[in-house]
Amino acid sequence: MVAEFEAGSPNSMMMGGWLYGYLTGLNQTNADTFDLAPWQDLNTLTNYVIEYCRKNPQLTLAQSVFAMTSAMSEKRLTRETKPLSIVVNQRTYVLYRDTVARIIAALQKTGYYKGPAPGEPSWTPEVSAALKAFQAKRKLKATGEPDQMTLHELLQR
Repeated sequence: MVAEFEAGSPNSMMMGGWLYGYLTGLNQTNADTFDLAPWQDLNTLTNYVIEYCRKNPQLTLAQSVFAMTSAMSEKRLTRETKPLSIVVNQRTYVLYRDTVARIIAALQKTGYYKGPAPGEPSWTPEVSAALKAFQAKRKLKATGEPDQMTLHELLQR
């Protein structure tokens, strides 16, 4: 699988489609799961699988995806939550409100956000400033945007 991905093979694109279908199936068949990958896009998920396959070459793609989704289960959304449209630096991001609440809680826990957690999760200039400080400290591009690399560092590690 890793070789297919590195070669840019059409098979690697089909793997992405299979992965999304598999996640959709898990989301729909597990009673306590609304979204197993609430903020991760297809590129991020594919990178997770490829890295897992590199570290575990003896496993099949299906075994690797099963291991990844099992690990992701702990941080899944268990109930439906409304999306929130966020504009930072003239870019629009759409995140679940529960994900925004998790971002704020993680920024509070790490000391970057000093304000109170809003009752209804919202994206404020203070949240963007805290995220920007987090990004700078982690040597990420400090934009204040909730991009995939930042969310991985903040929520997945």
